[in-house]
Amino acid sequence: MFRSLTIIAVAPLLFINPLQTWAESNFPALLNFYDSSFGFLMQSLVIISIFISYLMLRIIKEDAEEIKFDRVTSIKWQDKLYKNQFFKMLVDAFKPKVHTSKLRKAEKLIKNTNSYLTIEWLYMNKIVAAFTAGLLTFILILNVQYIDMSAVYNKIGSEFMSFGKLTPDQEKAAKSLNEADKKYVEKYKNKNVTKEQLGNELKVKETGQKDEKAIDRIMEKINTINNSYFKFWHLLIVIFVAFIGYMIPTLMLIIRNKIREMEKENEIMQFQSIILMLMYIERIDVQTILEWLSRFSYAFKEPISTSLNNYEAGAYEALEELKESVPYKDFERIVEQLQSAVERIPIRAAFDELETERSYYYERRKAGNERLIQKKVTYGKVLGFMPMIILIGGYLIAPLMIVSMMQMMTYFGSMTS
Repeated sequence: MFRSLTIIAVAPLLFINPLQTWAESNFPALLNFYDSSFGFLMQSLVIISIFISYLMLRIIKEDAEEIKFDRVTSIKWQDKLYKNQFFKMLVDAFKPKVHTSKLRKAEKLIKNTNSYLTIEWLYMNKIVAAFTAGLLTFILILNVQYIDMSAVYNKIGSEFMSFGKLTPDQEKAAKSLNEADKKYVEKYKNKNVTKEQLGNELKVKETGQKDEKAIDRIMEKINTINNSYFKFWHLLIVIFVAFIGYMIPTLMLIIRNKIREMEKENEIMQFQSIILMLMYIERIDVQTILEWLSRFSYAFKEPISTSLNNYEAGAYEALEELKESVPYKDFERIVEQLQSAVERIPIRAAFDELETERSYYYERRKAGNERLIQKKVTYGKVLGFMPMIILIGGYLIAPLMIVSMMQMMTYFGSMTS
């Protein structure tokens, strides 16, 4: 299921150019849109949505070993960068101070997701993500301005637009008009010019008449060229996007933690099945049960492993710390039963209700698995089809509707004038 959804999510990447070519050949009115900055931004949005959908589908799938048991198998790039004095100073300046609630929250989040990250590596990710997001946004803004400037010289006038392919005569006339406008655009770009000055140059000497449409068209092109520079509010956009990039690594951990919350009920029922199998073994003890639970756990793996490390120092106290570290009702109940087996009664007696209610727990686990799978499938379908919807709706249908309405308004305007 998730493999096919991943393919569906990535597929729009292959259809962007073919769809654009088909639309331009059948609806010439879309030529200006695809050659404009708006078309470029919409194309960028499609690509970003593909990346986000692919990443989120991997997290929701949550069945790969590298996701469930996220442990260091080699030296990570974060560690290499952190050894550099400059990056170490940068990370130390951003990471939370010792003994602060912010630090405790970050450490708890890392533990809950069973991630390989350390606090230093997490903040290295955040800084690199912020720098990358800011740099890409800066490049994107410069590219948008370049596209707008290029479109000035190649834009097809509304008088040549039609539904259907442009005739050779229309293409030739549109190109000739742009070449005529280019002379005035090049002359007055990066200069102050008024409509009156431009009108005097465009005035027909024999009749003294002015082509107001040509004046407005050329003035619009000159203003577009003159306004194509990096502005202060562009810098604010770069900073804002960099901040979003800075928050993304933490946000990804939060999302992974939410996914694990969905898995917790299923894991509790798995624990009950394991205990049902182990409780009848002769001389089985609580420590052995904890070892088995740790082996098949990932949502509760960290606290169980900590309890096992502290078990020799005091079994009951280690289990009490385990119960306090995981405020989850069904898990606390299992820990309390293990505490009873440590001090007072045999393991079989502590978990006797599991035997009497075996069929109930089986049906409960079955229903829980079905709910969990249904949730993942629902989220997966939304994420899987999101890029395709954006591609068709935002890159084809919406531009076509907007251009059609603008053409209709121009047509009615020419009829009433």
